[in-house]
Amino acid sequence: MSNNKKLQRGLNTDLFKKLQENDELIKLIKEKDHFMGIRNDYFNIYYKGLSLGKFYLANKQWKVEVSKKYLDKSNQDTNNSTRKLMLSEYLKYYKTGQLHKKIEEYTKSERVCQQRIINNNNADSKSNYFCVDMEYVMQRENSQENNYGRFDIIAVAKKPNEKGEHEVSLIELKLGTGAMGGVSKKFREDYTGGHWSRLEEYEYSLGSGFLGHVANYIRYLQEPKRYNKLQTEIIDIINHFKGLGLMNEHCFEGLTAKKLAMQPEIIFLTYTGNEKKEEVIETAKRYLFKNVKDYSIYNVETITGYDLRRELSIAGQKYKFRFYFREGNGEVTQHILTENDQDMFK
Repeated sequence: MSNNKKLQRGLNTDLFKKLQENDELIKLIKEKDHFMGIRNDYFNIYYKGLSLGKFYLANKQWKVEVSKKYLDKSNQDTNNSTRKLMLSEYLKYYKTGQLHKKIEEYTKSERVCQQRIINNNNADSKSNYFCVDMEYVMQRENSQENNYGRFDIIAVAKKPNEKGEHEVSLIELKLGTGAMGGVSKKFREDYTGGHWSRLEEYEYSLGSGFLGHVANYIRYLQEPKRYNKLQTEIIDIINHFKGLGLMNEHCFEGLTAKKLAMQPEIIFLTYTGNEKKEEVIETAKRYLFKNVKDYSIYNVETITGYDLRRELSIAGQKYKFRFYFREGNGEVTQHILTENDQDMFK
């Protein structure tokens, strides 16, 4: 917890100390349906998958940046999408319940499912994993660096594996089949068909579906230093959570970055929603593989050249992308990952 400005997640010593001393903020963070997302010398508090506010120190005073959509019209600035408030002013809005009601108007089912399973998992001492972050975005060294590190959930195994390492899972969450095939307009315009062995042909995002997320995972893993930075961030986040009383102090006791797995698990976790599991799995296959019935022309195998049914070699390391399926919308989910999840390849 250094005072030096870092290009990674973590709270500097002064900010963290002031946070520990502020009972109102601690109470806010610990609300049952909230999740604290630690960023670069600030933090977000999430509710139903959306941010209630960005909390930071300015001139030794707590300030909160909040979406103007959640405030009344008199506090909206047409030139900006957010409004910066003093903490005392923010708390007045918060205590009316207005912010929560507005988020409930704007959030989406997938976001609600995402945070629900995170909160339920972390509240259960018997869960095998602890979720340390949601809506993770890789800290870039400069504005020109492409950002391929965007993960819905980062979970760390509580117990070490046979190598004595704690697995780190980078999880992409999907709800039903509607979000599987999203392809960016720019990619549709640029893509002329055929096999491309180098994703560098397209440095931008390929979309919000399986193709775009698989492509980003691959490009993220092509630079090992990105995951090395994440390992350090995870340790900082865990230490912050312990210092704020957000997790059992004996959980991950003595954990260091070197004790985290040398490479992450890549997991796609899909809830079926109101659809049948078998049909959801078959639809997923159409977006992942070529030469299956009714496959999409924008399937992952055709575009990237990677058959995800096999082990992949990326930057000299072996990876197996895993696709798990669960019924429902996460209403009764207690654990982020379980042995009962339907594995596409088993």
